[in-house]
Amino acid sequence: MSRRISKEELKSKDAFLSFSERASAYLADWIGPIVFVAGAALFSALAVIGYNYFQDQREKQAAEEIFPLQAAVIEKRQALQEAAADKEDSIDWKDGVDFASEFSSLTQPLIEVLSRHPGRNSAIMSSMTLANLMAEFELWSEAKEVLSVHKTKTVSRKDPLAGLLMAQLAAIYANLSQWPQAVGLYEGLLNSKNASFLHPEVMLRLGLIFEQMGERQRSENMLHQLAAEYGETEAGRSARGYLRLMQLSRQPDPSLGSEG
Repeated sequence: MSRRISKEELKSKDAFLSFSERASAYLADWIGPIVFVAGAALFSALAVIGYNYFQDQREKQAAEEIFPLQAAVIEKRQALQEAAADKEDSIDWKDGVDFASEFSSLTQPLIEVLSRHPGRNSAIMSSMTLANLMAEFELWSEAKEVLSVHKTKTVSRKDPLAGLLMAQLAAIYANLSQWPQAVGLYEGLLNSKNASFLHPEVMLRLGLIFEQMGERQRSENMLHQLAAEYGETEAGRSARGYLRLMQLSRQPDPSLGSEG
């Protein structure tokens, strides 16, 4: 009888020594609290989207309202990071930081403005940035609310920004263990040609979600498909590493000896 891999085993350093460091690091990161689209991919995609989004006058008006408030939040985060860097015993800039006391006076006005501009590109970009900050403090429900403001406005959109928003929202659902919602959004992305740049990572995340749901066969099928179609990507290499772990989990433990 097969046994599911526990989170503790996945986090164990020894469990990954025989696989590529890239795959093991990726899997360890996913099992942890942050499961967002990689920062580099996010910002490169936003750079591609670029200047044309702000030519519309309504977009300009939204941006003029949003970005000064967003800048204040970013500056606060940077100041806290710099202060933490000056402390020799500091490991994480968030150590000892209370989100409510440090950020609420800045984020609440921003959230109010974002809610007045649902679906605007500047508002979506700002919401994703704010949701990432909330995710750093594991404020998943709050992050979901920030992104959900735009959900109905982006369902029919056919551009990379809508795909990024849906991917981030799906990741939040996964952290809340709201599996059907996460799966629905990820599968929608797989059916979108405009989100093709996200397909390898989406397939990996779906494979891991299916495993967490106890649907081992669906998980293996998705990871095998990923490895076959996108084998040279980081996600494809991670899929092969994870499939190897799943295979090892089905093998009997030699220390238990044979029965009978």
